[in-house]
Amino acid sequence: MTSNYEPKQTSEAMPKLVAVLTVLAFSGLAAIADDNADCANLNTSADQSIVACTIVILGNARAAWAYAARGRAHLNKDDKDRAIADFTKVLEIDPNNTFAYSARAIAYINKGDNDRAIADYTKAIELNPKLAMTYSNRASAYALKGDYDQAIADANKAIEIDSKLANAYNTRAVAYEKKGDLDRAIPDYRRASELDANDQFSADALRRLGASP
Repeated sequence: MTSNYEPKQTSEAMPKLVAVLTVLAFSGLAAIADDNADCANLNTSADQSIVACTIVILGNARAAWAYAARGRAHLNKDDKDRAIADFTKVLEIDPNNTFAYSARAIAYINKGDNDRAIADYTKAIELNPKLAMTYSNRASAYALKGDYDQAIADANKAIEIDSKLANAYNTRAVAYEKKGDLDRAIPDYRRASELDANDQFSADALRRLGASP
């Protein structure tokens, strides 16, 4: 059995993902944040953050953290090209910045460029192979591309690292569903729903497939 159901866009979960990645990337930012609060603060509005980060960058063109924060703000405004430009600048300054690769991948997915997103997620995984979210999001990119076997493989790896990552189960479920394997898709949707009671995606999928929660 097949369907025309599309996998959940990574961009739908983007604000939460970007926030998590930013916290990881900015773990050493406390001292700088005192003087650059509007740029570094995740609770600052996107427009305010962009202005503040631009001022920081004008004073220090090598401030990779400021480009990353401004890129995050652009991403939150769905300004994909400016976000990509800022994350690319971060990587020019700091080629091993996993946050910049993962965040730029989100922007590429939002542009429909799944191949570049996959390449960026792959680089992020090479730099830090222990982040389940990166595998999960690369799985989403593969699913969007129609490479369901690779999507399942990446989702499996994400679940191996973090068995409570609901998004990985959802992505694997979509891949199984696209392959017509509802016997595996439905249990994955159920597991995602169990792990995240507020996950409307899995709840809608189960309802659409006529499956009990």
